[in-house]
Amino acid sequence: MAIRRSVVILAGALAASGALAQTPPQAGFSLSFTLGPGWSSNPLDVAGRTKGDGSFGLDLALRHRWNLWEGAGFTLGLTGFSEQFFRETGGGTNRLVGSASFSQSWQGFTFLLNAAARTSTNQQLSAHDTAYQDLTASVSRTWTIQPDLTLTPTIGFGRRFYQDGSEDQYRARFALVLARKWEKWTFRLGGSLGWTLEDKTPILPRINDRSYGAFVSSTYEWERDRDIALRLGYSRTLSSYQPNRTKTFTLAPQVSTTFRF
Repeated sequence: MAIRRSVVILAGALAASGALAQTPPQAGFSLSFTLGPGWSSNPLDVAGRTKGDGSFGLDLALRHRWNLWEGAGFTLGLTGFSEQFFRETGGGTNRLVGSASFSQSWQGFTFLLNAAARTSTNQQLSAHDTAYQDLTASVSRTWTIQPDLTLTPTIGFGRRFYQDGSEDQYRARFALVLARKWEKWTFRLGGSLGWTLEDKTPILPRINDRSYGAFVSSTYEWERDRDIALRLGYSRTLSSYQPNRTKTFTLAPQVSTTFRF
């Protein structure tokens, strides 16, 4: 569902979630929950015609932010995520992600450096899936078109290291989010372009993946840090390695809440 395919992308989360936010995040601890059902047209992320399936996802994140100086912050986070499919259980996953990030705002731009380590198991918790470390850097800027309309582009670069030594990757991503605020509603329209190059094939041609996606979403925040959202997304991957070529539609209604202390 959408949680797995967007929120866990740590380097891109800034633009996806804060297109209208102009004030710096509050320092201290925060505990956030995101949960809800979902539907994916390609739960196993495979090429060819596939059967869609429903799922239920839960995301739990504990973070602590320190405001260092004007516009700068350092955040440590621990995120647990579970997505359980009803029929295609091979598509389900359980993940644990630890992260450390530094952000700096300057003349309307936000620069983000992030280091993360992720490990995961299958849906049944019976087998380890993958583990890797990420180093990413991104820059974003929010332009106010009208008082209630903003446009936020984000560009990011990263390096991923797999613990089993099977491959390393260079990664790049560009995202664009248009957000409209209306009373307690926020409507977003976004798109992204991605590029991935594997780096452990010195003899064979390196696998080169290109991806693009788009989404529309609406969020109703009835009070601060309490919201319900509906998101429809589409993603497609074009790869030099045939099994990596996929396309997926996702639909996810979600409820989110954040406690700050």
